[in-house]
This record gives sequence, C-alpha cells and structure tokens, in this order.
Amino acid sequence: MSSLIPEYDPTLDPNAINIFNPADRWLQRNVSLEKADRSPAIVESRPSTPAKNNPASNLYCAACKKKFNNEATWQNHLKSAKHIANAKAKSKQQQQQQQQPSGLKSTSPNVDPQVADALKNLQRASINPSASVPTLWSLSKAFYSHRRPQHTCQSLQLVVDTLQSSEPPPTGLTPSQITSTLYISRLALARLLCLYPSSTLDKKDLVLNALNDKWKVDRGELLSLAKSCTNITMENMMQACCRLASRFIAREEARTEPAKPKADQNQCFTKILVEMATNIFGEDTRIRIVLLCLACAVSHYEGINSYGLMVDLAQLYEGLSAKHCASELHVICHDKLLDNKDVDAERLWWHLFMALLLAMETDDIVRADSILATIQEDSKATRYEDIQVLLNICVARKTNDHRSLQHKMYYQVAHLALLLDVTDAELLLRQEVDEVKRNQLVDRIQSLLVIAA
Repeated sequence: MSSLIPEYDPTLDPNAINIFNPADRWLQRNVSLEKADRSPAIVESRPSTPAKNNPASNLYCAACKKKFNNEATWQNHLKSAKHIANAKAKSKQQQQQQQQPSGLKSTSPNVDPQVADALKNLQRASINPSASVPTLWSLSKAFYSHRRPQHTCQSLQLVVDTLQSSEPPPTGLTPSQITSTLYISRLALARLLCLYPSSTLDKKDLVLNALNDKWKVDRGELLSLAKSCTNITMENMMQACCRLASRFIAREEARTEPAKPKADQNQCFTKILVEMATNIFGEDTRIRIVLLCLACAVSHYEGINSYGLMVDLAQLYEGLSAKHCASELHVICHDKLLDNKDVDAERLWWHLFMALLLAMETDDIVRADSILATIQEDSKATRYEDIQVLLNICVARKTNDHRSLQHKMYYQVAHLALLLDVTDAELLLRQEVDEVKRNQLVDRIQSLLVIAA
C-alpha cells in the first residue's frame, strides 16, 4: 500500500465525492499526511447527513472517550489540560502500533467505535479473501463513508486481486456476480487513485482491464489504435472503434425495443468511456482520443448526443497537429447541427470556418474546395466578414494570386483584427471566448497570406 494514500482524510465529503458512481471530474486531493494520519489520538466522527434532532456535527474524542454536540464545546475541550494529558498518553500507544501492518490497526486509539469494528472485520476477511468478497465490498463502502481512503483502497484491492485470480475461486458468487463485482471494484479503485495517487497501483491498468472484461474492448487493439490515430481518416477511425465495441453494438442492434435508461450509471458505456478519457487518460491524448471516438460510436444507442464529444475530439486532434482530422471533425459537427432547428447560426458556420482554416493550413485542396462550395451555397454565411475574408484567401491561394494576398488580403486581415478589438461587429471569431486564442486565430489567418514556394 502506498504511503501517499492517507489513512484518514478529515476534509473528504463522501456524499459529494462518491467513488462508487461516475463523475465528470476527479481532482487530486491535497491532503497532508502529517495532519491526516498523525493527529493526537482524535478523530471527528461526523455522520454523512446530520440527524434531524441533532443538526450539529457529532464530534468524538477517542483520547478522552467523550462526544460533543457543538463546535464551541469541542474547541474548548481540545485546549483543556485533561485532554492534553490524555492525548499524550494515547500518542505513546500510537507509536507502538506503528510497528503493525498498515491498515490492520484494529485497536488503534484514533478511531471511533464503528471504524474499530470495521478494521477487525477487515483483518478477519484478509485471512481468507476468497470467502469474504461480499464482506470486503461492504467494508470498502463503510471505510469510505468514514473518510478512510487507505482502508477503502485495501478493501477494494483485495476484492480485485481475489476476483481476477483464478485460484482459489471465490465462494458464494455466480460467474455474472464475479464479473459485475470485479468491474465496479476496478472502477471505484481507479477513481480513488485519481483522488489519492499511489506509486504502487496503476489506475490505467485497472480501467483498461475493466473495459476488456466488461465491455469486451480488446486492450491490445485499443492501444494499437491509439498509436495510429493521427495517421488515418476519421471514417476509418470510427469504423475501427465500431469493431472495438462490436459486442455492445451487436447486442443493442438486436433489441426489439429501445433500452431503458440505466439506473446504475456504472452500466452506461458512454458515460464510463468519457469518464476514463477525462480523468484516467487526461494526459495521454492518443488513448483519450480513442476512448472519446468509442463513446461517439456507441452514444446514440444510449440516447446521448455526441456533438460535444466531437468538439472535444477536434481540439485534441489539433493539439496533436493532426489538423486534417480536426478539419474533418468540424465538418461532422456542422452536419450534426444542421438537424437542430434551435441551433445558433453562428455556431453552425463557426465549424465550417474552422474546417476551412485547418484545410488550408494543411494544403488539403480537395477538402478546402468541398467546404468552400458548402459555404458559398448559403448567402447567410457570407454576412460574417471573417468568413468572407477566409473565402477570399482560399480563392487567391488556389490561383496563386500573390499580389492579392500580399496587398488586398493583407489589409482585409488587418481590418478584421481592428473589428475584433474596437467594435461589436458580428464575427464568427467571437465564438472563441478566450481572447488569447482568438488573437492566435487572426495570426493563423494572416499566415495564410504567404504561399510556400
């Protein structure tokens, strides 16, 4: 067990941050181990939801074996001579117990009675985990509700290690129960490791195995696709993702009626894929891209609109300098919005504006011509001066009209920058709310005025 995971986190709110359910964002917690694990034999035992007849927090001092019902009395007690003497006496016991294995200090004085009972149960379950999987799963939830991340981690790790091992087989569980429990335990443990990183446990390995066993997404094929994701077209990418998710897709297409919404969000394939992409592989852009493409491939089976995922993918591809893929995705985003009658017109044309800019930056003449034709079909698009400037540049580059690019187009781009700075003119560039990025877009348009020899 890594020492980076604290035994006790007094600031954790188990209801607000619930590792047993998916979330959009899991942020690493800044917990001082010195403060969390070496407090002077005192633990605040606060119920997750205050009792109706007792709105104040229930504070327990294990050193003095007393409970307090309000913060003022609690603070006065901490300053009393009797408490200080008891705390010093208890600290000696703590030092002796540091010699015991971490996580099994069932007689530690700095726990409340409920935690002490849970620790005893954990110690017994650890002797024969194959016969104690349901107990260990329940203990993981109990420890987490008491803000005990280290014991939560130990319980979940025992469940995972036991269920993924072929021998001895766990007793009292059917094969489907084994698969389900292993899946949700891996997810919960991975989320816990997002909050409290460990040097000995790999959250990426946990979720890749969860995808492989539960959703039949082949781990090797996923990693291989991640390596080549910038070298293939989006059409080929989506086809590859459909093959990766073929078991899920085949099951959904065989339904005679639409599936009901999942009560347990851990069973929502799209939501889990997005959660993994955002939190587990946030820094591994290529794997993140594959996971989001997978989410796009399966989202409509679960009634989820993939537009936002496509927008995120375009940004990720552009960050990898795969501008051809980003351009293709912006066209797809535009096409998706066409069916929405309530869509903002500026957002609709913004995607074609970006698609054309990216196509010209990569000298993709075929794609640029296709986008150019789409824009010119609708006179409404050309009311935006910035898209008109981009169209003029595109035509001048096609005909190698250096004179227009260096003179007429140069002044048009300069005028565009002025409109952004000092007017409220209707411009698609305002779709980019970040001023720095907006100015960078103007610079990118300006760079198109030079045609490489």
